[in-house]
Amino acid sequence: MAETCMELFEKRQLAAVASVEQCCSTGMTAEGRTPKSIVEEMVPLLDDRTLSTSDKLRIVALYVLYRDGVPDEDRRRLYQHAKLALHEMDAVKNLIHLAANVTKDSGEKKKQLFKQTLDENAYDISRF
Repeated sequence: MAETCMELFEKRQLAAVASVEQCCSTGMTAEGRTPKSIVEEMVPLLDDRTLSTSDKLRIVALYVLYRDGVPDEDRRRLYQHAKLALHEMDAVKNLIHLAANVTKDSGEKKKQLFKQTLDENAYDISRF
C-alpha cells in the first residue's frame, strides 16, 4: 500500500504542488524567505498534462490570493497555461465574493500584513 501511495505522490507531483501552495499560503519559502521564483515553479506545473484540473485551479487561485490580485493579462496567461475552462476561470473571478482582490493594476504593490517566524520543526510541505 505504501508503494501505491508513493507512486501516486510522484505521478501527481504532489511535492512540487505542495511547495508552490505552501509558498502562496504562507508568503514564504521553506527557508523562511520571501518567494522570488514562484511563477517559474508554477508554470511548468500548469503546463503539465498529467496534473489534474482541480490542482491547477487551486494553484492559480492561491497565487491570485497571494499576490492580492493579478493584472488581467498575467491572469489570462496563467489560464492559458493551465488550460482552464470558462467555468473554472469564473471560479477564480468569484473570489471577489470572498472579499479577495482578483484584479490589480500592474503598478500596485502588495503590502505585507505580517511577518511569520520560521518554525525549525516544520516540514517543507506542511508549513500552513
